[in-house]
Amino acid sequence: MPWRNNARTATKHVLLIDPNTDDARRFRDAFETVDTVARLHVVATGDDAVGFVRRDGEHAESPRPDLVLLDPDLPDSGGYELLATLKDGSEPLSTPVIVLSRSESDDDIVRSYDLQANAYVLKPDGTDEFEQFVRLLERFWLGCVRLPTVT
Repeated sequence: MPWRNNARTATKHVLLIDPNTDDARRFRDAFETVDTVARLHVVATGDDAVGFVRRDGEHAESPRPDLVLLDPDLPDSGGYELLATLKDGSEPLSTPVIVLSRSESDDDIVRSYDLQANAYVLKPDGTDEFEQFVRLLERFWLGCVRLPTVT
């Protein structure tokens, strides 16, 4: 088999940035149900996301995420502004960012990639889709892809 599954070598940290409490719960449930070594961390605002990624304030003890899942429909700064801050800010994030959206608009897709998103994915709907998505994340993003070492 040409791919090694590195997902089992160490705990990976996935940061979900999502203001939708129902979707955040579905993601939490899926991460608990699926046999994964990934640990999910959830924040609901852009300010909390920046704090988590930069380990500032109440997030000073947070682990650096190995993967970021971003719903661009954020109430405060807006998800696209957050993506620009994370990717082009004073401390650019080399960690992959996957935009998770319900929008199928070509403009949203192009905007995401223009702002250096690593992928644009339609957000899952049902419980089975959330679980399948988590399995795919672990297999591809946390298993096959070589991610930068975070400290």
